[in-house]
Amino acid sequence: MSKSAMARARHRHRSGHSTRDEHVLDLGKFGFHSIGMGLRLQLHLPPDYDSEEEPYPLLYMLDGQNVFDSATSFLGQAWDADGIHDALVARGFIPPIAIAAVGSGAERDFLYTPTVDEEEGGGRLDLLEKLLLEEIDPWLRQRFRLLDDPGNTGILGSSLGGLAALHLAWRNPDRFGLVGAMSPSLWWDRNVTQSIVEADGGPDTPLRIWLDIGTEEDDDDEECDEWLEDFDLIEAVRTLARTLEVQGHTVELYVDEGAEHTESAWRQRLPAALVHLFSRGDPGEDE
Repeated sequence: MSKSAMARARHRHRSGHSTRDEHVLDLGKFGFHSIGMGLRLQLHLPPDYDSEEEPYPLLYMLDGQNVFDSATSFLGQAWDADGIHDALVARGFIPPIAIAAVGSGAERDFLYTPTVDEEEGGGRLDLLEKLLLEEIDPWLRQRFRLLDDPGNTGILGSSLGGLAALHLAWRNPDRFGLVGAMSPSLWWDRNVTQSIVEADGGPDTPLRIWLDIGTEEDDDDEECDEWLEDFDLIEAVRTLARTLEVQGHTVELYVDEGAEHTESAWRQRLPAALVHLFSRGDPGEDE
């Protein structure tokens, strides 16, 4: 991408309340032709991108409207992934990486779920898969210096986004070797994820996975069927982690004591997730 085009992308759709940094490019919406809807794509490039010549690892983050900017995030709770990345790089915890934030919208439940849930519907993760693999990923790699091997390509999300990230990597281990599944919605379709993982046996190439859950994420006040009322989300996440480890995947499980199902909780855990996924040495104990 030319420097003039990058400059225009840096200033597109910015408001006086924007908290994203100057290295975040707004690349517009993708998907109108391929899946019949448009999802906004933003890309954070490392601060030294223009002065270096080497390619960078790439992390896709779902629910992209929450990733960089309080002006667009849910309840104004941005993850500040750009600032967190830069701080981790400055401290030597991770190498510089590019972060592609793919927005979601009204069809989020439809696009982020791998199967049809009897109560919730959904089940068209294949459309998001098509958008990422056939449209967005080739477009980015043609224009930016990005490493293209699965060991340097990750996908991360939270809640249904965490569910989607896990299944996208499971289906495409040749494209995504790094997975961040924060508070994944394992309740979806009566924990079909566990059934798929057990039945499939997993990719031949092991994945590197960050898996987490807060201890205060269950909503006991919400009306639900008997199965969901009895479903133990924390134990389900622990069981999934054990299964993945037995299959040979590298799994870091973090149970966050007292944490709720919120953007702020995921933001707090993001540094540790990035270190697990991208550090190639001993990250130490600070994170």
